[in-house]
Amino acid sequence: MPSLRARLQLVRRLPRRSRESTLIAALDAADTAEADAILSVIAEIAAETDATTLMRASARAWLRLSDDARRTWIALAGEHAPTHVEALARSESQESRLAAAGVSADLLSARLGIRSARGNTSLIHALRHGVHSADKWHRPILDAIADIAHQNTAGRDELDDTLAEIAARYEEHRHAGIIAAILARAEHASGALAEWLRRADEPGHLALRAAARRLEPTMPPRRALSLLSLPALAPIALDRLANLDSPDDQRAFLTLAHIARRPDIRERIARMSRAHATLPDDATLIAMPTEARRGFVRWLEILPINDAQRMLRAAARLADPDPFVRLNAVRLLAKLPAAPALDEAIFEFALDPNPAVAEAACDALAATPSIHRRAALADRFAILLRSPHPRVRAMAQRTLDSIGIAHPGATRRTWRDGVAFRRALRIDREAAIADLDAQIRMGDRSEALSALSLADRAQVCTELHDAIIESARHTDAYIAAKAVRTLHRLDSSQASAAMLGAMKHENPRVRAEAIELSARATATRTVDVQPHLTDPTPRVRANAIHAMLRTASPHPGAHATLAEMLGSADPSQRAAGLWLAERHATPDLADRLAHLVRTETDPRLRERARRSARILLARMRRGWTERQQASAQQAASAVA
Repeated sequence: MPSLRARLQLVRRLPRRSRESTLIAALDAADTAEADAILSVIAEIAAETDATTLMRASARAWLRLSDDARRTWIALAGEHAPTHVEALARSESQESRLAAAGVSADLLSARLGIRSARGNTSLIHALRHGVHSADKWHRPILDAIADIAHQNTAGRDELDDTLAEIAARYEEHRHAGIIAAILARAEHASGALAEWLRRADEPGHLALRAAARRLEPTMPPRRALSLLSLPALAPIALDRLANLDSPDDQRAFLTLAHIARRPDIRERIARMSRAHATLPDDATLIAMPTEARRGFVRWLEILPINDAQRMLRAAARLADPDPFVRLNAVRLLAKLPAAPALDEAIFEFALDPNPAVAEAACDALAATPSIHRRAALADRFAILLRSPHPRVRAMAQRTLDSIGIAHPGATRRTWRDGVAFRRALRIDREAAIADLDAQIRMGDRSEALSALSLADRAQVCTELHDAIIESARHTDAYIAAKAVRTLHRLDSSQASAAMLGAMKHENPRVRAEAIELSARATATRTVDVQPHLTDPTPRVRANAIHAMLRTASPHPGAHATLAEMLGSADPSQRAAGLWLAERHATPDLADRLAHLVRTETDPRLRERARRSARILLARMRRGWTERQQASAQQAASAVA
C-alpha cells in the first residue's frame, strides 16, 4: 500500500470536488499524525482558493490534531474562526459539538500562544454546549476552561453557566483547575454558578472548601467578607476574619464595615467566634488612618461582642482627634442598655468641644424615658448648664425643668412627666400648681395639652379651675377639647356654662367631647342633647345618642337615629352606628346588623357588624336564660 505521502500526492491531482470529499473521508478515519499531514494539504488548498468546507471538516477533527496543526488551522481561519465554530456547534453530531468546544477553548485561552476573537460570546456558547454534550471529559478542554475563567473576558454569564454544569458533575472528572477557577469567580459569580455556590449539598463543595482553606492565611479581608454570602465558603471566611493578626489586615478590615450592611453577611458575622480578636487594641488603633478609626466604631456595633466590652471600647474613643469618630461612639453608647457606668461615659462626651458631639451626648441622656434615671443625673445636667454650646444648655435646662428641679435662670418649669410633677407637689405644692397654671395659660399647644393631662391625672383640677375654664373657650380646638375632658372634675356654675358653650362649639371635636362627658358632670346631668341628633358629624351624633341611651328613660328618637346611621350610605356614619351598636344593641337592630354582615363591602366595618351581632345574640340568650330561671322559680313557689 502506498505511503501516506504518496496517497496525498495522488489526492492533490484529483478534481476539486473529488479532492475535497476524499480529504474529508480521510480526516474522519485519521489518527493524530495522519490528521496533521492531511491538514497540511488543506492548508495548501486554502492558500489558493476558498476552502470553507475543508476548514470545517478539519476543525471537526480538532481533538486529534497536534498543537502545531491547531496553530496552523487558527492562522488559516483568521477572523472566520468563530463562524466555523458556530457551524460546528449547531451540528447534530456529538463529535462536531465537542470539537467546537475544543476550538473555542484554544481560541479563548491562548493556550497555543495565540488568541483569536477574544471574549467572543459565540465561542463561549459553543464551548458550553460542546462540554455539556460530551459523554467523557477531555482534560485539555477543562484546562482551557479553567484558564479562561481567570481572564476578564466578555460572556461571563455564559461562562459561569458552563462552570456550573462542569461543577455539578465534579465526581466524574475531579478537575482541580476547575475548582480553582470557581473559587476565583466565587464572589462575582452569576446565574447557575451562583446557584451552585449557594446550595449546601453539592459534592464539589468539599473540594472547594479545601482549596479555600489552602488560601485562607493569605485571603484579603475584603474577599473574606464577600465570601460570607456563600454558605459553602462562609466557615472558611469566618475563620479568616477571626485571625487577622497583621496591622495591615486589621486596617483593611476596619474600612470595610459598609459591606456588612448586607443582611446575609451581617447574619453570618453574628455567629463569628473570637470576634473581639478581630479588632485592634487602642494603642494600635490610634495610629491608624481616620477611615479605619471610623470603621472601628461601626464594627463595634456589628460584631458579636458583649455590651460591657462594647461600652468600654466606645468610651475610649473620647480621645480620638476625629469628631466623626467621637459622634459615632456617642450614638453607639446611646443604643446600649441603661447603666450608671454608661451614663457617666455618655456625660464625658457631653463635655466635648465639638457641638455636634456634645449635643448628641446630652440628647442621649435627656431622651431616656426613665424619670428616675434623669433625676439621678440632675447634678450632671446642672453642670451642662454652663456648656459653651447653646443647644446643650437649652437641653439641660429643659431636662431639669421636666424633673422638677430648680436651677439658675429658670423662669418657670414645664411639666410633662407625672412622676416629676407629683414629686414637686410634695416638695412645694403652691409653686408646682403655679407653674402648671402658667403652662396651661401661656404654653404652646404641646405644653398646654401636657399640663391639662397632668392636672386630670394628679387630680388638681379644682386648684386650676380658672385656667381650665379659660382653656375650654380656647380658639385652638385641640386645647379646648382637652380642657372639656377635665370639666367634669369641676362642680361650679362656670363649669356648667363652659360645658354648654362647648356643646355649641364650631369645631366638631370640641362638641363631641362635651356631649360625651356631659353625663359625667354633676352640674349638667339634665343637659338636653336631643338637638345634636341631627349633627352632620358622625361622632357628635353618636355621642348624643350614647348620652341619651345611658339615661333611665331614653328618648325614642335615639333608637331611630341609631337605626338610620346603620343604614346610611356614608361609611363614616355606619362606623359610628356600629360603635353604638356594640354598646346599646337591642333586638330591633338585629335585622339591620344581619343586613350589614351580608352586604358591607368594607372588611373592617363588616367585622364590626359581626362583633355587634354576636354581642346582641349573647345578650338575647342571657335574657332568655334569666326569664326561664324566673319562670322556674315562680312555678316552684306556686307548688310550695
